[in-house]
Amino acid sequence: MQTITVAEDAIIIPDQYQILDSMPEDPKDMVVVGLRTPEAMCIVHIVPISRSRAMPFDDPQAVVDAIHHNMEDDQGLVEVCAQSIRSGGRLIDSVVKSSDAETGGVQYTWTCDIEIRNVVLMFQGFFCEDGMTGVRDATIFELARRHDWITVDDQGVHGWAEDCYDPTYVRGNLPNLSEDQRFDSMFPQHPLSMLRAFRQVVVENN
Repeated sequence: MQTITVAEDAIIIPDQYQILDSMPEDPKDMVVVGLRTPEAMCIVHIVPISRSRAMPFDDPQAVVDAIHHNMEDDQGLVEVCAQSIRSGGRLIDSVVKSSDAETGGVQYTWTCDIEIRNVVLMFQGFFCEDGMTGVRDATIFELARRHDWITVDDQGVHGWAEDCYDPTYVRGNLPNLSEDQRFDSMFPQHPLSMLRAFRQVVVENN
């Protein structure tokens, strides 16, 4: 783990990430960190925001509803999480995936608001598949088929992809079984696993 300073406040994040140069148009208090592995490209922007701009900490369903309303056809809602952090502050975040038509890979966009002591910080992360894509999907699909977690017939595949919060919601790029958190340990360098690992460090150490 490492400590960085955002708006004069000390924040603990995973130690593999390097501080990157921000763009001239970025807010002056923004800190940008990044990491590249053989399987993922990860960039996280961290900036203080006013409480009025934060997502509703006590109403994750409102976040789900807003994302469902605004999602594009190539996007899917992977998860919305509301929890407390070690210091007693609150966190609410969302993970939305989108397809990259050029690479065939997936980008996971992490939007996270956290109360840390007297400030609210927004983490905006982009965790993208890099190198060979689709390995996690293909591996878990075959595992699910062998264990009868899914069924495949003339009508298609059943039990593989479904919205996590509303099974009647069928628009867009629905999350699939391989993106379940229980499979993160099998693919520690997959961008979704790295996103969740980043969040865990923030939750447990701030």
